[in-house]
Amino acid sequence: MNLPWFSVRNCLLVFIAFLGTLAIFLNIITSTHWANFKRSEILKSPSPAKMISTTTTTGPRKRNIIQEITNCYDRPVERRIEQRGEYWVLFNYVPATQKQRCFESITYTTQGDYTFLDNLIPLVERWNGPISVALHAPGYDFRNTLDSIAYLRHCLKASDLIMKYVTFHIFFSTNHIPFYSAIKPPSVTLRNFYQDNFDCYKTAPYANKDYKSLYKTKANITYPINVARNIAKASAQTHFLLASDIELYPSPNLIPKFLRFVEENRKLIEKKTKKVFVLPVFETLLNQSLPANKTVLQQMYQSKTAFYFHKNISMAKFKENDKLNVFATTKRVGKYRKWEAFYIGTHDDPVFDERFSWEGQSNKMSQGYAMCLMNYDYMVLDNAFLIHKPGVKKQRVQRIKFSGMIIKTQQMIRKYVKSQLQYLFGENDNCIL
Repeated sequence: MNLPWFSVRNCLLVFIAFLGTLAIFLNIITSTHWANFKRSEILKSPSPAKMISTTTTTGPRKRNIIQEITNCYDRPVERRIEQRGEYWVLFNYVPATQKQRCFESITYTTQGDYTFLDNLIPLVERWNGPISVALHAPGYDFRNTLDSIAYLRHCLKASDLIMKYVTFHIFFSTNHIPFYSAIKPPSVTLRNFYQDNFDCYKTAPYANKDYKSLYKTKANITYPINVARNIAKASAQTHFLLASDIELYPSPNLIPKFLRFVEENRKLIEKKTKKVFVLPVFETLLNQSLPANKTVLQQMYQSKTAFYFHKNISMAKFKENDKLNVFATTKRVGKYRKWEAFYIGTHDDPVFDERFSWEGQSNKMSQGYAMCLMNYDYMVLDNAFLIHKPGVKKQRVQRIKFSGMIIKTQQMIRKYVKSQLQYLFGENDNCIL
């Protein structure tokens, strides 16, 4: 049968229209699907596996391992002014330029006044890591303290290390605020007083150690050593820290050795028992060079130019190697019952009792007693040590000069401190204060 021409034409037009509609419909579906796909790819979160992979490629593997082991968290660094009992504290007053993650180093925390700042030079060179130092700067000692900091940061071969690693905190009594007068307060605030520059042709301010001319001496102020220790410790950015005296210098490369030790002894670190890692302390005769390693220290000990700072702790006789080991574990009992050890610990360890002064001595005893009541293990490290600034310490002179304060300190311990610590942490007849 023959169809009229217009019927064929109409059928073709309908078919073409159908194909056009179908093409438009398919294009809409495809475009919508692709848009949804792109949007989902942009908005969706990466899988946990991808997140871990990305994290581990941004830094050395050991850093992430240590963070997993310690479960530490980063601590912010901010300049702030706080009141701590009878003291004003300028935290992070002159901060180090390099910030620290909680897991990537150990912070050496220490204290003193500006006359001790010459010790920072060998200290930072041997430590080569973050140092938090609290400086007592009452009255006009404040200005010499700031000048000493500026000199250290700009005028020495070690200045780059000091600027990179050392953070300075300043504190003083509310009764001895620098330059303050109730009649006419100064126009410049202490918050912005520091100027980070110094004329390096001048002598180091800390080199002129005329102790009689110090504000602290003239005002007859005792040194609140435990306040300073706690300020420096609280400001440490890292999980691990070494609370030490500024005249005690560590053996070189201690930081990487200890972090490696943590990695290789994960089960020990993660064990729930309370523990610290003790560094044996030695002192040398005056004018002796600082020992670069354990082997040299052993030779100095044999020649009687170096001595144990604490006679009950001996140096392991094993040959030196590049790893840290625990060669002895003990409690603070028996012959160690009055031990004032220096150790690598954490922020979780007890703070120092701020009622004690340097002049009254026994300022670390209450913390050691608390740690004994808490059943701490003292793990003594091999292939690592602290060496005192050359010159054997003469404690007898100090005991005679401050005998009255020493007696008062012992009375306070017997009357208040011991019973308070027992009430807080429990009793143990093997622990001695």
